[in-house]
Amino acid sequence: KLDFIDMFNIDKNILAYSEYFSGIYDTEGSIIKDSNIVLPTSVTIYNKNINILTKKELKYLFLLAKNHGTFRRIEDTGSEYYKLGLNRLKGNKISSIILKKLRNHYPGLALSHKKMLDDIKINSKLELKSIHVNFKTNRITAAWWVKINLVEDVIRFVSLIEPHIKRKAQKLNNFVSNYVSLT
Repeated sequence: KLDFIDMFNIDKNILAYSEYFSGIYDTEGSIIKDSNIVLPTSVTIYNKNINILTKKELKYLFLLAKNHGTFRRIEDTGSEYYKLGLNRLKGNKISSIILKKLRNHYPGLALSHKKMLDDIKINSKLELKSIHVNFKTNRITAAWWVKINLVEDVIRFVSLIEPHIKRKAQKLNNFVSNYVSLT
């Protein structure tokens, strides 16, 4: 795909966007199955200050996570949570209500990513990916993707950020060669 970057005529006004997106891509963005790019974000849907779901819905989610979720531990922080896929939240009334409420609470960062992509004519969509339930903190977090999946849009996105990633790599190489000796 990158062999055809020169065929695209990219307006210089969107270089600021490409710089921003290359920063996201370096740290968080992922290419999935060679033709999808996702920019992950998340929103806390329940903690001490935010309570989008009723107590009954929360109790149901906690039970579902305990019985059907995948246990995860982040080694660096010691944080433990259950990851609950959305397929477990289909098929009954309470699940449908929870999904509807979650889909109405997009994270601001995801919305701003989507708006920037829309501004530069790259088609993207917001997708609720999974729910993380932390039993220690009683916190529920919804993980969202801003997803680009049309091949021409993926090529355009990569063509925007690729020069900046190369420039960052060059800066890092210069830093290493100037400040780090072989010994």
